[in-house]
Amino acid sequence: AIGFVPQETHFALDFTVADIVLMGRYPYLRPFQAESGQDRGIMEQALAEAGVAEFKDRPVNSLSSGERQRVVIARALCQQPKILLLDEPTSHLDLRHQSGIMNLLKKLNRQNISIVIVNHDLNLAALYCHRLILLDRGTIKRDGTPVELLDEKLLKEVYQSEVRVIRHPDRDVPQVLLK
Repeated sequence: AIGFVPQETHFALDFTVADIVLMGRYPYLRPFQAESGQDRGIMEQALAEAGVAEFKDRPVNSLSSGERQRVVIARALCQQPKILLLDEPTSHLDLRHQSGIMNLLKKLNRQNISIVIVNHDLNLAALYCHRLILLDRGTIKRDGTPVELLDEKLLKEVYQSEVRVIRHPDRDVPQVLLK
């Protein structure tokens, strides 16, 4: 199974967090079939993995944007995916929530879930991803480790911007600065 987390999710109706996450089980149900105890157990596990179990009875729109993003990840986890696709999962989040989401994804990857992220934040990608694919006008320009890809000459060519690449002082990965 493949789980998907969109860049932005808006909830028109104020369902509870548990209801939102349980919606991830819908592909496994027949029309009008109620969720089973097993489905609810999977939902509880997804809530725990995403770190949102404490919010399960709260209306989803009462949560912060970082907490809501974790709920959407929990909904995808409720599908028990082998691959998790995420489109800009940290956009519009503060540093604390960016770190929290990326650490959660790293933990899920260690649990044998393949994680594929679309991300424009090169520095965040370098900190958390062991492999990057650099796209240029919709085609793959280069594929490799952050050290192999985050090169001043290559980035100038792709982004038409002057950059400086330095080493992160604690993690020994490249970080990109605008000149």
